[in-house]
Amino acid sequence: MCEYLGLAILGVGIGVFGGLWLTQLVRAQLYLVDPRDPWTFGIVAATLAIIAFVATLLPAVRATRVDPVEALRME
Repeated sequence: MCEYLGLAILGVGIGVFGGLWLTQLVRAQLYLVDPRDPWTFGIVAATLAIIAFVATLLPAVRATRVDPVEALRME
């Protein structure tokens, strides 16, 4: 679970830096909004990190409910 969550956090970080870099292209299209608004970037990054955490947590919790002997017999 931790390896996938780490990759998701890395992806969110790359996305934030990419978003900050790409704001130069859309600066003229924004009206009354700062292109590098830290609240917006922070909320989006936190939301994506929470979604990634839940997406990795649910299958892990479900896998702990399976009896290991039954899982090996199914193979």
